[in-house]
Amino acid sequence: MTATLSRRTITTPAAAPTALRGFNLYSMSDLLEVAISDARALDPRIYHPNSITWHDADAQEQCQVCLIGSVMAGTLAATPDQTLSPDCFPSDTPGKLEALNFMRMGHWVLAFYEFYRHWPRTSIEDRLRQLPKPNNSNFHGWSAFRAHLNSLESILPELREIELIKHWFYSLRLSFDSGSPLPAWLQ
Repeated sequence: MTATLSRRTITTPAAAPTALRGFNLYSMSDLLEVAISDARALDPRIYHPNSITWHDADAQEQCQVCLIGSVMAGTLAATPDQTLSPDCFPSDTPGKLEALNFMRMGHWVLAFYEFYRHWPRTSIEDRLRQLPKPNNSNFHGWSAFRAHLNSLESILPELREIELIKHWFYSLRLSFDSGSPLPAWLQ
């Protein structure tokens, strides 16, 4: 049996109204960095890492959270008594959170699509496919979660480099689309 995130969308009466749009998350690596930071800031007395839940208030008075749940608890300011899924949030936030879930599992091309809402160019896709799968993606408990966060953090520099190439190609394409002449080095 493969562990996947629960698709429950149970919410408490006041679902968290915050969206990721208000934060400077221009890239997958920005989002991943925020998630790692939020996860490390969680109080172990209140939260329990569990890769198969989103942000789940349980009967033992500890909120079960996956990597997405860490962002819900931190950046999105959800409270530990709320049971939330990505669909509880407005605007483009659910897609960004789904992208984060794909990053958790090392599905970098799918994460790219969810984050940017288009498929990567072939050269970018090839680089994304070469990124390693994070360790302990199906974590349960703090030790496995910390190892998972360390693994994700080690991937960040290469992901940033890939995204810089992606943004460079995109800005170059925009300049050509606007009628600008080709740079001398491309002629």
